[in-house]
Amino acid sequence: MKRSLIIGGSPCAGKSSVSAQLSQYLKCKVINVDDYMFKHIEASDPNLQPILYQWKTKPWFKLFERPVAIQVEEEINFYRQEWDLLKKDILNEIGDEVAIIEGCAMMPELAHTLFDHAHILYMVPEPSFQWEKYSDRTWAYEILKESQDPKDAFNKWMTRDIEFAKYIKEQAKEMDYYVITVDGNQTIEEIVEVIKEKYELY
Repeated sequence: MKRSLIIGGSPCAGKSSVSAQLSQYLKCKVINVDDYMFKHIEASDPNLQPILYQWKTKPWFKLFERPVAIQVEEEINFYRQEWDLLKKDILNEIGDEVAIIEGCAMMPELAHTLFDHAHILYMVPEPSFQWEKYSDRTWAYEILKESQDPKDAFNKWMTRDIEFAKYIKEQAKEMDYYVITVDGNQTIEEIVEVIKEKYELY
């Protein structure tokens, strides 16, 4: 592989699973940008990254109780405010190597600024598939257990990510990036093969 591969998208699309399999085939490292999120939240400056800072100082369940429109706008701006910190960490980790960089923070408007040349694609789940997969993630319920209405907070969280997926899909298509919509009918192996063929990773 001559270029690094960036896989962006929204939660529950299978980005991590696809990246893991591709990395074994291509014999390259995977950089999961979500792994840096807590580090950046802890290092956030209230003047430079006010959205990250509130995730450091406020109970998360309260943030998920807010209106969906506010949460969607904040999710987008969270990644914008994190970008300079994240870009620095990615470039430090990758050095002169090629790698697979995956995670929700790789929004189309940001990802193309990471390297001069990279394969960039996006994976977003169908809403019903996302809802089903997230319902299996017990840690999500742990975050919300102190909410006055955990079910309502969970529904808002899911709707936030569905709207974020729409935003990413529209932006990716406007910028002419390849988008894979995941509905559960394709296996991880089949998606990997689609990506290998699309970018001639043989």
